[in-house]
Amino acid sequence: MKRIKLGLFLIIVILPIIQGCEHFLDEKADYSFSTPESLNDLRALLDNEVIINQGYPGLTEVGNTDYYLDDVELGNIASYLQDTYLWDSNDEATDPSSWVKPYEAIMVANVVLESINKVPVSDETLYRQVLGEAHFVRGMFMFYLSQLFCQPYDENLSTDQLGLPLKYTANIAEKIERSSLKKTYEQILLDLNTAKDHLPERSSYKTRATKSAAMAGLSRVYLSMAAYDKAERMTDSALLINKELLDYNKINDQIAFPFKADNPEIIYQAYSPWTSAILLSSGTFVSDQFYNAFEEDDLRKALFFTVNANGKISFKGYYTGFRTSFFAGLSVDELYLNKAELLARKGMLAGSLDVLNELRVKRYKSQSYKQLLVAGLNRNEVMNIVLDERRKQLFFRGVRWMDVRRLNKFDNQGIILRRTSAVTGVLKLYELKPNDLRFAYPIPKDVVLMSGLKQNPKQ
Repeated sequence: MKRIKLGLFLIIVILPIIQGCEHFLDEKADYSFSTPESLNDLRALLDNEVIINQGYPGLTEVGNTDYYLDDVELGNIASYLQDTYLWDSNDEATDPSSWVKPYEAIMVANVVLESINKVPVSDETLYRQVLGEAHFVRGMFMFYLSQLFCQPYDENLSTDQLGLPLKYTANIAEKIERSSLKKTYEQILLDLNTAKDHLPERSSYKTRATKSAAMAGLSRVYLSMAAYDKAERMTDSALLINKELLDYNKINDQIAFPFKADNPEIIYQAYSPWTSAILLSSGTFVSDQFYNAFEEDDLRKALFFTVNANGKISFKGYYTGFRTSFFAGLSVDELYLNKAELLARKGMLAGSLDVLNELRVKRYKSQSYKQLLVAGLNRNEVMNIVLDERRKQLFFRGVRWMDVRRLNKFDNQGIILRRTSAVTGVLKLYELKPNDLRFAYPIPKDVVLMSGLKQNPKQ
């Protein structure tokens, strides 16, 4: 594979000199370009799993409260990560690599899309697949960035809200600036819909995007926008291709990491090994309250968690097959939960619980599972059951932060995120209230200084 040098844009947007990222500057940068000469060169770029599949932002999980970092470990990590964990309002309260790694993947996708019509098309199937994958990569990483560095989508305000820098060429002289949130989402949807129209239904490799991955991604994006009819169409279409669920009764809960990276529920395999130090700390544990919400005959209690000798609880249920910041891919179980929620929103309560039962029967001990019945339940009660199940099943999947944002924004759920910590020497309660501006993290300070991008307001 010919190595592509990504140029000055990497310095301005991707590789700022920031604490914790010094390794990017170990070698003298060469800003020349090598030119891809074939579809196979472009295929090789997209098969770089370190950039394409492992670059998802750990910051996506940092703000959630179903886990905690003990005060000893919290006191040992960098101050900017302490501030991030406690939702401080200063501009240091962010995770730089959660900006760096996604934009690195986006830039590779840009190089592919700019090059694809300049190389010989020796294989039409490969051409369509490479084109679709590049659009998928760009769309999914932009969506993750939008959930971290932009306020929640609001159709009525999106033209006035700050979006992301939309840089889609390899022209290093082109000035970058933040677009509107509306344009950001339009680009995300355009990329994922283009991917959907070009990708094959299936792939031999779960690290390559497929049509069902693009539709599952669109299902998630539309859900975040409260575009429920479109979300349901994408959910249904994805489930027509793959609706296979794992039977947790057949998985060994005694091994360190019970789930395999190629399990049939996974539509697209992606994760975050890079960030954040908080999530991978030896002092990171699952909250007792969250753990105790799992019933005793719920197989996830033993498959997802380990109770340590000190009584503290660790997570082990990674769909990556090993310990990472979180599983950032797309999976069939998420589609079932999307479908159950979307049916409940339409008032189709029995249908919603039927879908949920299809999932739950493979999550509970088969001999003791009791079907959820709609009798006596109203819409709000069914919705609460569905959302509670979603929170449990998708723990450390990169969606809880998105869910809190959208549920507060569109459903007035009033979810307040709370943490207590004595890292300062005094036990203190920290809160993140609904629709707080801190639901958009600061863009890394050095990126703002070097590029002139507008920083996210905090008040």
